[in-house]
Amino acid sequence: MYKFTDQRQGEEIIQTLRRHKIVFLKLAGQLLLTLIIGVFVINGAWDFFDYLWPILVIIFAFILLIAGEIYYHWYLWYNDIYIITSERVIDVTQVDFFSRHVTEITWDKVQEITFQISGMLATMYNFGKIVIKTAGPEENILIDPVDKPQEVVKIISTIFNKYHEKIRSNNQNLQSEGGVNAK
Repeated sequence: MYKFTDQRQGEEIIQTLRRHKIVFLKLAGQLLLTLIIGVFVINGAWDFFDYLWPILVIIFAFILLIAGEIYYHWYLWYNDIYIITSERVIDVTQVDFFSRHVTEITWDKVQEITFQISGMLATMYNFGKIVIKTAGPEENILIDPVDKPQEVVKIISTIFNKYHEKIRSNNQNLQSEGGVNAK
C-alpha cells in the first residue's frame, strides 16, 4: 500500500492518481519525431564531412539529449501524484527535479467536485479533468487529465459524503448528550 511522509494517524489512503499517460506519451512522441528528423538532417550533411566519426558523435549526442529529455518528462509525470484519503485530497506537483509543490484540501473545505471530458481523443480514451473547488482562500485542485474521471468523481463524492455524514452524526451525538446547545 502507498504511504506518504505526512500521513496522519488513522488516515486511510483511498486512491492515488496520476495524470493520464497521454500527457507523457504525447511529449515522448514529439521528442522521438524530433530525433528522427534530426537524424535525417544529420544524415543529409554526410557529404560535408570527410570522416564518419564526427557524424556519429553528433548523432550519439543528439540521441543522448533526446533520451535525457524523455527521462526528465517521465520523471515529472511519474512524480505528479494526487492522493485521496479519508481526511483530505493532496496534490503533489513535481515542478522540476528538485522542486515540488504540494496542495491539500481537507474535506470540510470542499465545496464542489466537477469533471469534464472534452474532445474526440478524450472521449475515445475516456480521460478528462476534475476540479475540486474549495470554500475560502484555499487553492482549488485541478486533476488534468485523469483516466476515467466519472469513476474518480464518484469515489471522491462518496468519501466527501461519508465525511460529512460522520460530522453530522458526531454533532447529533454531542447535542443528545447535552454537550452543545441546540438553537
